[in-house]
Amino acid sequence: MKTIIKTMFFIMTLALLSQCEKDEPTPVVNIPDNNFQNALIEEGVDTNGDGLISSEEAEAVSLLNVDGILFTNDPTHGIADLTGIEAFTYLDTLKCNNNRLTSLDVSANTALKYLACRNNLLQDYT
Repeated sequence: MKTIIKTMFFIMTLALLSQCEKDEPTPVVNIPDNNFQNALIEEGVDTNGDGLISSEEAEAVSLLNVDGILFTNDPTHGIADLTGIEAFTYLDTLKCNNNRLTSLDVSANTALKYLACRNNLLQDYT
């Protein structure tokens, strides 16, 4: 009788465990430009404070201001690459003035209504 009860308990435990969902980690947005990553963190996009921008955090942003400093002699200052901006799918306002951008692709940002990108080195943009 004890063996039957143990077997039933074991089977019920397995059935319950098989119904549990595992939390899948939220994908992290690829942001190769450290200045862009730091600007996003300063803007409060990194809501969980892990130093990374998840796709969930990016999707929560509608306004983003990553303007640089207009007059600086430091060639390392400013954002040179906005790779990762495509993850900001609900972004309707982007301000990226006074940086070192040579290209900009916001074709994936279909909610974008306002773009301010003056004083960059843009040669190619879509």
